[in-house]
Amino acid sequence: MVCVKLTKALVTASLPLFLAACSDSDSNSYSSVDFSVSDAPVDSADEVVIAFDQLEFIHSNGTRIIADVDEDRVKNNYQQLNLLDYPGSYAALILTDLILPTGEYKELIIHIEEDQALNYVIDNGDLFDLKQPSNKLKLGSFTITDSAVQSFTIEFDLR
Repeated sequence: MVCVKLTKALVTASLPLFLAACSDSDSNSYSSVDFSVSDAPVDSADEVVIAFDQLEFIHSNGTRIIADVDEDRVKNNYQQLNLLDYPGSYAALILTDLILPTGEYKELIIHIEEDQALNYVIDNGDLFDLKQPSNKLKLGSFTITDSAVQSFTIEFDLR
């Protein structure tokens, strides 16, 4: 089983924005956010490749927002990444400058491309399907504040 964790990697804020964050949480404020992926060290595997398609955000008020990941270099509408290329503090940016309402989010859902040929593991030269119960990876809650830019890293623990 692959363990996935969402961490808030970086928050930059100026004093006026910080003061705005202290205001009523029911205000109609928005913030710019970025999402990256990374992996913790793995004991065995040559490649762990996942094709990220969309991120779905479920706000505490029930609003669902679905955003396509940024296009890759060859203009695919998904990003196929070998997670082993992004260990530790290295991360691949998959969604940039998304404007989201501030507040508490109940869930983040990562949508993976359905084409199984795009999601795989290579271990000792052998190719294996990447097994997941569905084409969605559900993560827990997180908060978006009125900070200037917030960056989140989704870290996969491949052990």
